[in-house]
Amino acid sequence: MKISKFEILTISLLFLITFIFLAKALSINWYNGMGDNATYADITQTIAKTGKTQSQVLSTTIDYIFNQKLVTITPAEIINLKLETHLYNQNIFRFHFTPIQYLFALLSKIFPLHILWESLTALFYLSLLFLTYFLLRTKQIPIVSALILIIFISLHPAWNISIFGQIYVDKVFLLTATILLFALSQKKQSLLLITVSSLISALIIEKTAIITGILLISYSRLFWNRKNTSSQFKIFLLGSIIGLYGFVIVRFFLDNSYYSSFLSLSSITGFADYLSTYPNAYQNLVTFLLINAPFLLLGFFEWRALLIAILMIIPNIFGNLGGAEKVGWVTHYHLIYFPFLVWAGVLGYINLQKKWLNKFGRLLLNIILISTTIIYGNVYNLKTFKLNQDSITKTVYSSWPMTTRTILRDSINPQGKYQQQKQLEKFIADNIPLNSKVSVPENLMIYLFQKNRVYYYPLGIDDADYAVLHVNKNVSPFTYYGIYTFIGSDNNTKIDNILFDRMVKLKYDFNQSLIYNDVAIIKRIK
Repeated sequence: MKISKFEILTISLLFLITFIFLAKALSINWYNGMGDNATYADITQTIAKTGKTQSQVLSTTIDYIFNQKLVTITPAEIINLKLETHLYNQNIFRFHFTPIQYLFALLSKIFPLHILWESLTALFYLSLLFLTYFLLRTKQIPIVSALILIIFISLHPAWNISIFGQIYVDKVFLLTATILLFALSQKKQSLLLITVSSLISALIIEKTAIITGILLISYSRLFWNRKNTSSQFKIFLLGSIIGLYGFVIVRFFLDNSYYSSFLSLSSITGFADYLSTYPNAYQNLVTFLLINAPFLLLGFFEWRALLIAILMIIPNIFGNLGGAEKVGWVTHYHLIYFPFLVWAGVLGYINLQKKWLNKFGRLLLNIILISTTIIYGNVYNLKTFKLNQDSITKTVYSSWPMTTRTILRDSINPQGKYQQQKQLEKFIADNIPLNSKVSVPENLMIYLFQKNRVYYYPLGIDDADYAVLHVNKNVSPFTYYGIYTFIGSDNNTKIDNILFDRMVKLKYDFNQSLIYNDVAIIKRIK
């Protein structure tokens, strides 16, 4: 179906306006990304400045989690642990291989980091909707139905909540995977577009290389076209090369502890035990299946695409179930499978609309999709969900347009969260000299990493220049805290008390600490 120039212009203008507002809102939301925003932006900044694939933020985080194992440390263990500063020089591409960062580094010479990353994030998410709309229209789906499905996709938590989450290179895959799937879905396929989008996908991160290889191989077999075997064989060959490249990177280049347990035989055979013992695991599985069910059900009407989508979803079930659900879709766990889930649902929707439903059936389907968004809007309280005025109100106010509106309105409020964050950034910059060694909790790294050498608190406290901690001013004397462990708040409090005594002996001047809201700057007297 040929789409009119007027429609192309109108939809493009609509997406451009949406992009401007979203990019602005996301750049305001920058500080809420905390440690992960600091990590990826630090990699970009370091490559841009030095050309080296290093990151102080990621290195100290790896040290915190894997080397010192501070996430599971107890008060007895922290007492004798050395917490000295040192210069990390590890190649962080051996933790995650992300050559796409060279492109970000180049662009960072033109745009500030927060504007660059958040504007591109808006572009990646909107591209999935934009390209899906035109795929629907080229398949003769009416404008109203296409818009309803686009809105439905945008209200899925993996879009609606995720877009306001932390920055990740994985988000580039929303764009490249959608382009690739769009190209594969055309009657007249462009091998050039398929190849280019596949190669860029392979350069995002090692996971996307493997996933792209699996997609191309499985597509070439499931959608085998006897009339065009040459093209199918080329797609199969391309997938084999890219998949092998990803495997070699993971198997022989990376040094990442996550891959030693991710989707291992034990993670699959012990899945039942995991569901019964891990907190909220069963609820996470139910949530995972419930919110993805509409796309999976639509996918039955294009079973080949559904099989590919399920293949991409399986690692999220056995490998890291609860990743997205547990932390509210603000991370990256769902990003790899989401384009395939949408693709399967969209192709199934197209077949259902064109081959199976009459006019009344198409109307009923659209009503069902609109109604289902109420589940998405109440995803945080599915256990107690009831269809009433409150649940409908939550759906409206948790939608991304309303979130965007709230962020933009808050940003001009002198007492709003954004202005407070800007003041905190200025407060820290005014009171800590450039290139100081600072021990700081993960959620405050975003304020310091561009101008100082940061260490994941309590790493570095033995000889750092400063510590930046949270402070409780509601008690006398004030209490300072910042440790993070998996064991619980009581464990954290005991460790914070031990660390406070240690820092006093190390001549951190708590009596002269500088405080803004609940954040304190403590200088070590040398």
